[in-house]
Amino acid sequence: MSGGSIKCLQVVVAILCILQFILGVIFLIMGGVGLNKSGSGAETKSAAIFLLVVGGVIVVVALFGLCGAIIKHACLLISVTNATGRYFNDSMTKYKEDGASRNFIDSMQLSVG
Repeated sequence: MSGGSIKCLQVVVAILCILQFILGVIFLIMGGVGLNKSGSGAETKSAAIFLLVVGGVIVVVALFGLCGAIIKHACLLISVTNATGRYFNDSMTKYKEDGASRNFIDSMQLSVG
Protein backbone atom coordinates (compact mmCIF):
# COMPACT_ATOMS: atom_id res chain seq x y z
CA MET A 1 0.00 0.00 0.00
CA SER A 2 1.20 3.46 -0.76
CA GLY A 3 1.64 6.16 1.86
CA GLY A 4 -1.44 8.03 0.68
CA SER A 5 -3.79 5.08 0.99
CA ILE A 6 -2.49 4.25 4.46
CA LYS A 7 -3.05 7.86 5.54
CA CYS A 8 -6.58 7.76 4.10
CA LEU A 9 -7.31 4.51 5.94
CA GLN A 10 -5.94 6.03 9.14
CA VAL A 11 -8.26 9.02 8.80
CA VAL A 12 -11.29 6.80 8.08
CA VAL A 13 -10.58 4.63 11.14
CA ALA A 14 -10.09 7.72 13.31
CA ILE A 15 -13.42 9.20 12.13
CA LEU A 16 -15.22 5.91 12.81
CA CYS A 17 -13.70 5.76 16.29
CA ILE A 18 -14.82 9.32 17.00
CA LEU A 19 -18.36 8.42 15.92
CA GLN A 20 -18.21 5.31 18.08
CA PHE A 21 -17.02 7.42 21.03
CA ILE A 22 -19.93 9.85 20.55
CA LEU A 23 -22.36 6.91 20.45
CA GLY A 24 -20.86 5.56 23.69
CA VAL A 25 -21.25 8.93 25.39
CA ILE A 26 -24.89 9.08 24.23
CA PHE A 27 -25.49 5.63 25.74
CA LEU A 28 -23.86 6.75 28.99
CA ILE A 29 -26.07 9.85 29.12
CA MET A 30 -29.21 7.84 28.36
CA GLY A 31 -28.29 5.28 31.02
CA GLY A 32 -27.59 7.98 33.60
CA VAL A 33 -30.85 9.78 32.92
CA GLY A 34 -32.74 6.49 32.94
CA LEU A 35 -31.18 5.44 36.23
CA ASN A 36 -31.94 8.83 37.76
CA LYS A 37 -35.60 8.76 36.68
CA SER A 38 -36.22 5.02 37.08
CA GLY A 39 -37.84 5.24 40.50
CA SER A 40 -38.53 1.81 41.94
CA GLY A 41 -38.97 -0.11 38.67
CA ALA A 42 -36.51 -3.00 38.58
CA GLU A 43 -36.88 -3.49 34.83
CA THR A 44 -36.19 0.18 34.13
CA LYS A 45 -33.15 0.15 36.42
CA SER A 46 -31.73 -2.95 34.72
CA ALA A 47 -32.21 -1.31 31.31
CA ALA A 48 -30.43 1.84 32.53
CA ILE A 49 -27.55 -0.18 33.98
CA PHE A 50 -27.34 -2.13 30.72
CA LEU A 51 -27.02 1.16 28.80
CA LEU A 52 -24.34 2.39 31.21
CA VAL A 53 -22.28 -0.79 30.83
CA VAL A 54 -22.61 -0.89 27.05
CA GLY A 55 -21.81 2.83 26.81
CA GLY A 56 -18.72 2.40 28.97
CA VAL A 57 -17.46 -0.51 26.89
CA ILE A 58 -18.06 1.43 23.67
CA VAL A 59 -16.17 4.47 24.98
CA VAL A 60 -13.17 2.38 26.08
CA VAL A 61 -13.02 0.47 22.78
CA ALA A 62 -13.35 3.71 20.81
CA LEU A 63 -10.53 5.34 22.75
CA PHE A 64 -8.22 2.37 22.17
CA GLY A 65 -9.12 2.34 18.48
CA LEU A 66 -8.61 6.08 18.14
CA CYS A 67 -5.24 5.95 19.87
CA GLY A 68 -4.21 3.00 17.72
CA ALA A 69 -5.27 4.76 14.53
CA ILE A 70 -3.61 8.06 15.40
CA ILE A 71 -0.25 6.64 16.46
CA LYS A 72 -0.44 3.67 14.04
CA HIS A 73 0.06 1.20 16.87
CA ALA A 74 -0.80 -2.29 15.64
CA CYS A 75 -1.08 -3.75 19.15
CA LEU A 76 -3.86 -1.33 20.11
CA LEU A 77 -5.75 -1.95 16.88
CA ILE A 78 -5.48 -5.74 17.28
CA SER A 79 -6.61 -5.45 20.92
CA VAL A 80 -9.64 -3.39 19.88
CA THR A 81 -10.54 -5.90 17.19
CA ASN A 82 -10.24 -8.87 19.56
CA ALA A 83 -12.13 -7.15 22.40
CA THR A 84 -14.95 -6.04 20.11
CA GLY A 85 -15.31 -9.47 18.53
CA ARG A 86 -15.20 -11.27 21.87
CA TYR A 87 -17.71 -8.86 23.45
CA PHE A 88 -20.25 -9.26 20.68
CA ASN A 89 -19.80 -13.03 20.52
CA ASP A 90 -20.34 -13.30 24.29
CA SER A 91 -23.39 -11.07 24.21
CA MET A 92 -24.97 -13.10 21.42
CA THR A 93 -24.46 -16.40 23.27
CA LYS A 94 -25.78 -14.93 26.56
CA TYR A 95 -28.82 -13.50 24.78
CA LYS A 96 -30.48 -16.93 24.89
CA GLU A 97 -29.64 -17.50 28.56
CA ASP A 98 -30.16 -14.09 30.21
CA GLY A 99 -33.86 -13.32 30.40
CA ALA A 100 -33.58 -9.67 31.50
CA SER A 101 -31.22 -8.71 28.68
CA ARG A 102 -33.29 -10.65 26.15
CA ASN A 103 -36.52 -8.93 27.25
CA PHE A 104 -34.89 -5.50 27.13
CA ILE A 105 -33.36 -6.05 23.67
CA ASP A 106 -36.59 -7.52 22.34
CA SER A 107 -38.67 -4.63 23.67
CA MET A 108 -36.24 -2.11 22.14
CA GLN A 109 -36.46 -3.89 18.77
CA LEU A 110 -40.25 -3.95 18.89
CA SER A 111 -40.48 -0.27 19.74
CA VAL A 112 -38.22 0.68 16.82
CA GLY A 113 -39.73 -1.67 14.24
